[in-house]
Amino acid sequence: MLDDYRELIDLLAHALPDLREAASTAGEPSGDEWSAAQICGHLAASETMFLGWLNDLMQRNDPLLRAPNAAHFAEQERLQQQPVDASLDAFASSRGDTISLLMGLSLRDWERPGVTEEGGSAVTLSQIVEGMVDHDADHLAQLRGLAA
Repeated sequence: MLDDYRELIDLLAHALPDLREAASTAGEPSGDEWSAAQICGHLAASETMFLGWLNDLMQRNDPLLRAPNAAHFAEQERLQQQPVDASLDAFASSRGDTISLLMGLSLRDWERPGVTEEGGSAVTLSQIVEGMVDHDADHLAQLRGLAA
């Protein structure tokens, strides 16, 4: 079990270099696809939301994990209008805080439960982290698809 959690932390920690590399070779999107700047802005805003959820799980019993709201989407839009490097720097800062939090968890902490506002589903801290890894991979593939 501990090895699984260490692997998740490693995957989160190693996402940034791959995202930077893929973003640096991204060309212009076609149709209604997001640009590299939009993808990286979304990643930065999402990381802040995920970190908030993780903190809620650690500070409260069975917290309600809030869905993205208007403030989240406004911040995402602001970040999406910045240069890629600025958004990835914001992502890196939040990701560093995420990694620091995760490295201090006990095995029992990984199974702390919460409830999602969207759908009212029960979710554990480890499931959120797994979702973060998948989220990174999805957007990395999206950036690689924009390769010039």
